[in-house]
Amino acid sequence: VRLAGALESEGAKTITGDSISVTFTDGKVKVNESTLINSDIQCSNGVVHVIDAVLVPTATNIAETTAIEFNVYPNPTSNGVLNVQGAWESNASIQIWNAAGQLVQTEQTMQNQYVISTEGLSAGLYTVRVLSGASSGQKMFLVD
Repeated sequence: VRLAGALESEGAKTITGDSISVTFTDGKVKVNESTLINSDIQCSNGVVHVIDAVLVPTATNIAETTAIEFNVYPNPTSNGVLNVQGAWESNASIQIWNAAGQLVQTEQTMQNQYVISTEGLSAGLYTVRVLSGASSGQKMFLVD
């Protein structure tokens, strides 16, 4: 949904397919109950609109809500490595997301303990997400 041309939209959908409401209220563009901060940011795979809250996707079945328990250490990390250890099925995808919601690194592993290099990451807050089959989990970590 491009917001510059039309301030109100019924039936708008997120990238995950969830329906959202886009309205113009009190001089502000609202996405559901959140306020639009920046719109129509061009990206290589689409257009991004920034709001002052996080939209949480709705689960369509119980398998989507199965959580993977894992640990990340050391946290904060300053030595260039982050250990990710947990109990997931084989062939897990480990993703690193920055605070702006951008995917910055992806690793595949068949092991339940994996060491990720943080050498190329700037100081700041990140999220590590583990995806395995229909299960997922995420934790935040800090790079000093």
